[in-house]
Amino acid sequence: MSYLKSKLQCLVNDKIKRIYNLMSNDIYKFNYTDHYFKINSIQSIKNVFSKIKMKGLLRDNNIKSPDFQLIDMNNLEKTINQVIDNFPESGYIGKPNYSFDDNSSVRLETKNETEEFINKFCKSNYYLEVFINSTKEYNIHVSELGHCFYSFEKILIDDVEKKNINFDKPDNWLDIIQECQNARKAVGLDICNVDVKIDKDDNFYILNVNVTCLLDDSKIISAYTAEIKKLKELKCAYMRNK
Repeated sequence: MSYLKSKLQCLVNDKIKRIYNLMSNDIYKFNYTDHYFKINSIQSIKNVFSKIKMKGLLRDNNIKSPDFQLIDMNNLEKTINQVIDNFPESGYIGKPNYSFDDNSSVRLETKNETEEFINKFCKSNYYLEVFINSTKEYNIHVSELGHCFYSFEKILIDDVEKKNINFDKPDNWLDIIQECQNARKAVGLDICNVDVKIDKDDNFYILNVNVTCLLDDSKIISAYTAEIKKLKELKCAYMRNK
């Protein structure tokens, strides 16, 4: 294993550990007849921390998510030919498998840009995702209880992303929530938040399934606290009836 790959894996393992420690605090764990249970398994956290693994699980479970293309560093010519021959009208966005920076994605609008990107980042564990020209973008929080317990629209104000919780829900909102639930099940999480984009034709796409809530927002923390309490009650009831 190369030095850079080894260092990346150490960063990945450290971040998974820190996320799991966060998810394993008192709010996320409970006991029933002296047996301890945790909300969200470490395997489900790994499933979404690796974006390539997450995308594969979404595809395997027929979730409405943008198409993606892996970069085969052992056969770059084949990858480039596949990408160029099937180049989408909207272009691509190059995304890292493990993201430590919100600005690490790269917009690729032309075939030349995409070919240059593949040659430059072929060893950096990036993948290509079809870019969605969206009119709306939402962050939707769902759980095993089967409903949406928190949501907001992402809006830009003076080039700064803000959360709008008082938004008009689209006509297909219930379909979107159901697909978020399907995505949650596909990656194995009990509770999560899902990034969703809607294009000009009102088609929706699942972009990401995320394991952590936004810890700088007291309203979201309160929503998670209440939802996890209900999840604990559900799991305890299940154990009683086994």
